[in-house]
Amino acid sequence: MIGGVLPAAAAAVRLVFAWEKCASTLDTSPVADAIEIQAARWILEALDLPRSAGVGFGTSATACTIACLAAARRALLARAGWNWDRHGA
Repeated sequence: MIGGVLPAAAAAVRLVFAWEKCASTLDTSPVADAIEIQAARWILEALDLPRSAGVGFGTSATACTIACLAAARRALLARAGWNWDRHGA
């Protein structure tokens, strides 16, 4: 939706640009790391998944879409008896 940005999200983007902080690791941003850990817990709880399940956050919608397509391809091929690691495409 065009123009559907929440005011809080717009403010967060401005803060990120102003601080110019790399929040990709614990070393560069302990706060961002703590937030991701808590968000992962909430996701596992909301989806009623095992608390030991892995959760990852991508860097962009495009990167996440590609990762999801690759995972779906692997799952579909495995169901059809194709070993992606051994045979590839």
